Amino acid sequence: MALTEQEYNELYKHALNQAHKYIGYSDIAYDIAQNAILAFLSSKTPIEKPKPWLNTIVRREVKKNRDERGKVEKISTRNLINNQSEAKQNDHDTFDFNSINPQKVKQYLNTNEYKYYMMLKKHAFLTSKCSEKEKIPYETVKSNLRRLKMSLLAGYLFENGWKHGVKILNFSQYNSIYRGINKLIDCVKSKKMAELRTYFKKVDNEQIQRFFEDVEACIEWHVISERDYYRLYLVCTPFNPAPKFLEILFKFNKANFLYILDIVEKKPYMVSKGSIDKVNRYKDKGKITLSENQIVSILSDQQTDIYK
Repeated sequence: MALTEQEYNELYKHALNQAHKYIGYSDIAYDIAQNAILAFLSSKTPIEKPKPWLNTIVRREVKKNRDERGKVEKISTRNLINNQSEAKQNDHDTFDFNSINPQKVKQYLNTNEYKYYMMLKKHAFLTSKCSEKEKIPYETVKSNLRRLKMSLLAGYLFENGWKHGVKILNFSQYNSIYRGINKLIDCVKSKKMAELRTYFKKVDNEQIQRFFEDVEACIEWHVISERDYYRLYLVCTPFNPAPKFLEILFKFNKANFLYILDIVEKKPYMVSKGSIDKVNRYKDKGKITLSENQIVSILSDQQTDIYK
């Protein structure tokens, strides 16, 4: 089921708020919201009232999570493998894997992910059954199921014209960027620049140190896909007075390993303290469609510092 960026963000936020209401502000809430959105996208029948429908799916996911968490607290992972009678058997995911075109699945997933997909498919995507029959820890199967959903969603969005935002990244690409950012910051702090050679054709120690020597942490990042490379924007602390804003041009190799082409420091145009939900409503497939003046006007009711 196709969604515009505004519709996607609105429904995802609704699902996340519902999950927060039931289980609080934890990482599990994000998994539940993602499951609900994926179930919506994969639905074979039209959904006339999306929000009430999502409410039902979120409640089902919350109940399933509580049931699974209760069983994990009582029995160890070994017991889950050796005595699956204790585990939940009707635990196939809300996301309907069977509704996806098999050719698209093969296109969206890498070789290892596709092998795991076929193994899960053999067991009707039942987490407990797959764990029991394949002798794989239950939590490992569950983790890999989340990985498959992330990669399938990325493939679906990218093919439908999304070029902005972390949602266009599959599991391997997301992790590669996350590790790469931390590696850059850690190597500069510990003065182990030689360890960065795998990320660059030629390491320019002076340039990298100039950009990262005062960076404490990356608090936010955003990615844009160009024709044959990516742009990665980092918002870094400390605030002095504005945050440090870096642009990294990079490519992925066939194994989705990060290869950095260039690093440039940018000057932020403005810093707004508070929610940017009003701006996010004007995104189209990950890209903000407003002008700078329109963004400033929308955020004028909260503290916004403008930098010339």
